[in-house]
Amino acid sequence: MKKEINSKLPEKRTLYKQNELIRNEYEFNAEFDLVSNRKNLLSIESLKLYNFLYMVFQFNRDKYNLLEDSKLIITQTDLKKELGINNNNYTKMIETAINELLTTIAVIKNFYDKDGNLVHSYKTQLLKSVKDFTSVEDNKTKCFEFQIDNDLLNFMIKRKGTYTELDLKHYKNFKSANTIRIYEYIKSYQNARKIPSLDIKGLNKLLMTKYKYLSDIEKIIDRSIESINEETDIIVTKTKDKKKKDVTFFITKKNKISIEDKDKQKYAIQKSKEEKELINKLLNEKGVKWQTI
Repeated sequence: MKKEINSKLPEKRTLYKQNELIRNEYEFNAEFDLVSNRKNLLSIESLKLYNFLYMVFQFNRDKYNLLEDSKLIITQTDLKKELGINNNNYTKMIETAINELLTTIAVIKNFYDKDGNLVHSYKTQLLKSVKDFTSVEDNKTKCFEFQIDNDLLNFMIKRKGTYTELDLKHYKNFKSANTIRIYEYIKSYQNARKIPSLDIKGLNKLLMTKYKYLSDIEKIIDRSIESINEETDIIVTKTKDKKKKDVTFFITKKNKISIEDKDKQKYAIQKSKEEKELINKLLNEKGVKWQTI
């Protein structure tokens, strides 16, 4: 039987992520927490995969009113592109990302399920199941079928709250999971007057590390800020308060022309130059002494 793709991919890779999900790792009264049964932290590929699936299911939320068929089928080639994997080790990297999400438990607290019941605590895998198969259309294209738990999906796409708009195209060039965590945290306060300062305890919760001193974690923060400033739509700076022993982030929007706009501008200038040269050539051939400006 031929498999059909259950979810459509949006033209823009925009994710509207709940702030309580973004800030969960560093709020004491978090309503969402990730508990891993592994010693290692989630890799950057698994975080990218989680956000990608979140975006796709959110985009197709009208289709999941009954929450009965929350599946996404995508080719390995397209998945590799979505995760920004550009090396020959992509098969292993995708497999690692999938295994990490399959073995990570989501603990959701104090929410209403699809039946209207107030749930005090609910635990489930970030991914319910993953199936890889070869397409029957050409007997060679490798595909993945992702399925997410219905109650987790209900929590992610139907619950009301404050959201942060995230453009996942920026994530493709991120090299560190810490960069994603810092970027999302700062973006979640983009429209606020002030971004809350973080001490060493807060930073460790944010980055899921165990550093004792602020100076030990600053190198990680500085590398992430450098990547954010280079790859995204914002400029981030930070200050350190030695007395309070905390770090405060500041955010501004970029005013410079994007790379895409620059390319369009270069093309327009080159096109205009070529047209002027052609006009001058035709006029000169007819003996008209005139130069276009």
